[in-house]
Amino acid sequence: MLHFQEQFNMSVLKVYPAKYWHDSPVIIGSKEALIRLRDLIDRSLINPADCCHDHFIEADGKEFIVKVRVYDSEELQLEDLPAHYEDEELTESEKKFLYNFVNESHGS
Repeated sequence: MLHFQEQFNMSVLKVYPAKYWHDSPVIIGSKEALIRLRDLIDRSLINPADCCHDHFIEADGKEFIVKVRVYDSEELQLEDLPAHYEDEELTESEKKFLYNFVNESHGS
């Protein structure tokens, strides 16, 4: 039987958000996970009206989903996208906006 870390090592992805304004988010992952993330972004660019997603694994073995959707400047303005930092809670309207943005299809 594989050791826990060996079993999940190939698909581990860590996404650390910016903690505050002008801070940098950080993405760390195994080569396989980063390739899968790149492929997820590529799928989103090919299908810009859809929200694409893929499953990844946290270092502790818990699964999570990354969602990627292309921002369409004809659909909304950049300033409509809420800025979010680790030390801030999203407002209810920001949560609703993000949920709708990634979960509704926006075909041309």
